[in-house]
Amino acid sequence: MKEEPLHSLIEKYINHQLSDAEFEQLQQILKTDAEARKEFRRHLNLDAALYEQIEGEQLANDNLFWQAAMQDPAPIKNKRSVFFQNLALPLAASLVAGFLVWWVQSSQPSPSDTITSTKEETLHQGFAILTRMIDAEWQDEDQKHREGQILPSGHLRLKSGLAQVEFFSGATVIIQGQSDLEIVSTSEARCLSGKVRAHVPPAARGFILRTPKGDIVDLGTDFAVDISDEKSQVHVFEGEIEVHQKEQDTQSFTTGQGFELASRQATTSAPEPGAFISLADLDDRFTLSGQSHFERWKKYSLNLRKDPRLIAYYTFDQASPWNRTLKNVASSGSEYDGAIVGARRVGGRWPKRKYALEFKPTGSRTRVFIPGEFTSLTFTCWARIDSLDRQYNALFLSDNFQTGEAHWQIKHDGRLMLSLMHAEGKKGGNHTYFAPPIWDKSMSGQWIHLTSVFDTKEQSVTHYVNGSAVSHEKIAKGKQLHTTRIGAGEIGNWGLPLKADDPWFAIRNLNGAIDEFAIFSAALSAEKIAELYHKGKP
Repeated sequence: MKEEPLHSLIEKYINHQLSDAEFEQLQQILKTDAEARKEFRRHLNLDAALYEQIEGEQLANDNLFWQAAMQDPAPIKNKRSVFFQNLALPLAASLVAGFLVWWVQSSQPSPSDTITSTKEETLHQGFAILTRMIDAEWQDEDQKHREGQILPSGHLRLKSGLAQVEFFSGATVIIQGQSDLEIVSTSEARCLSGKVRAHVPPAARGFILRTPKGDIVDLGTDFAVDISDEKSQVHVFEGEIEVHQKEQDTQSFTTGQGFELASRQATTSAPEPGAFISLADLDDRFTLSGQSHFERWKKYSLNLRKDPRLIAYYTFDQASPWNRTLKNVASSGSEYDGAIVGARRVGGRWPKRKYALEFKPTGSRTRVFIPGEFTSLTFTCWARIDSLDRQYNALFLSDNFQTGEAHWQIKHDGRLMLSLMHAEGKKGGNHTYFAPPIWDKSMSGQWIHLTSVFDTKEQSVTHYVNGSAVSHEKIAKGKQLHTTRIGAGEIGNWGLPLKADDPWFAIRNLNGAIDEFAIFSAALSAEKIAELYHKGKP
């Protein structure tokens, strides 16, 4: 192997500067020299890793390379296809190994995450889960609690509404109205003020609810407290509790008993109906609340369809599980209907009232074709992410990634990303605009609202999560676009096989579901995006 000419040829190849004669020369060297092929693979691995890390770019153009490298030899069509076919198996294996090493090194969570990876397993902090909220407002305005949130030790200060907390020990607590509940451990909490009702099944016996007037140890029961400066009432609805107070003997209370905690004096009357919300009451209210929110969204959705800025709007409410047409309900009409492939109908944000598409098994996708040219673009959807187990997890991607097209995805580390092609065919001709990580494993299975805006007037990209902006980036002059296009593309996946007899394709199907997806030919305002979130919030 003559290193001098080989390195020069490899450098020119990587920089797309090879002449036809030089290409033939490189091809002949690689055909006959195993050491040269090894050196060539090493340079390609290094170039791919550096390019990926610096640009943060998805493997859009590499998909064609991957397919060509992995396929069996086929009839020769051009010089470049000969080159890739001859290197297919050894080159593909080397690239996979190099890429996996880099991927593992770059996929560790950031230090600010509550999730921690050890050599043995992934760890998370918390003692309980916030499972349900109904019209909940919080005393601390900066607190943005969400259903499904894992709760560490600390205060939950409710201003109004209802919240249900399920402790890992098995106890369930309902916080009602203005209250202050402090989570202490998996089997202990402290009610400093307000109304709290606890349901403790046998498996969670021993759950402790502390108050300023004394501690209540549950022996397998259903009880409630109402704590304020004026009173400290306790009611046992079922089962038995023990009361522990300083310098007083432990005392037990059973089903039907109510008392003032400070004095242990029995109350003369039962609590008024509805004074303490039970789990059954909460179920009823949750159902009614869901119906109300669903009807509100449905009315809003009917008006939204008339928006002239809508390019396409999919609500995912196909008539039957095996109806494979994804109906476009925007005024653009049925020409923009999508075709469902593999994806299955599941319950959406309101499981018994609305549907979504789940992109399982691997290969599931929804094909769309949207012709024409546009200026600004806004992509928005409701997504349920079960895991981010692909390097790139598709929301919407055009097939080829030509000039003016966009790829909207979530990276394996939880970062929302919008990639724009501004100079097709040139290295660095595309650029990716990232948001900070917007998802971690604690959010698995939750519905979140995602929006990304490409504004050609301001030349900027802004990402939104649940109606709030999480990143804003100006587009550099050399990367600016004034016209966009969509063409053939996919919701929830990307990458058809290269040709009819070539089965290889990239795995980017979203491990989760999408419920409501829209593309606007405009840069929606922050106010409009917040409206879309609040009107569609389940």
